[in-house]
Amino acid sequence: MDALERICKHQGYVYTFSAPKIFIGEFGSTDGLMACIYAAGLKHYLQTTKPRKMRVFQLPEVPGEWSSWMRTALSAAPEVRVMTKQELYSKKDPTDSYNPPYAGTMLVLHNCSDGFGQNIQYEVGAGSLDAIIGRFTSAAGSLLNHREDLVSMVSMHAE
Repeated sequence: MDALERICKHQGYVYTFSAPKIFIGEFGSTDGLMACIYAAGLKHYLQTTKPRKMRVFQLPEVPGEWSSWMRTALSAAPEVRVMTKQELYSKKDPTDSYNPPYAGTMLVLHNCSDGFGQNIQYEVGAGSLDAIIGRFTSAAGSLLNHREDLVSMVSMHAE
């Protein structure tokens, strides 16, 4: 999100968050631990960074405690509007596919993927965002995941 703050210095952004479905499938949507961990990380980020350009945070569509935990975390940033996916993509004009809640904002789709691009390279069909990105864009062809130091670079920058 720090990069978004720099990229969007002259405009705001709408941040969408998709929860990691692989883990939710493994642990179950009623397991509150993962929701709590994500919410704690989000709250810490919001308290320490104070994003000035985030206008909207779209909640993940996960049953269980996800929405309540994320809403609690987002109370640390009262200037950020919290919306559901249905609220964000509701059509005021039937000819539009998306009406941004704030004019001039950039829509940012946070896709919880494996981070190295294998999903957009190998998933087929249109059942997931990874598959759609891989099928209908040139993103898969521009990945540089053959680097031997990829994992160590990611862990080094995460510290």
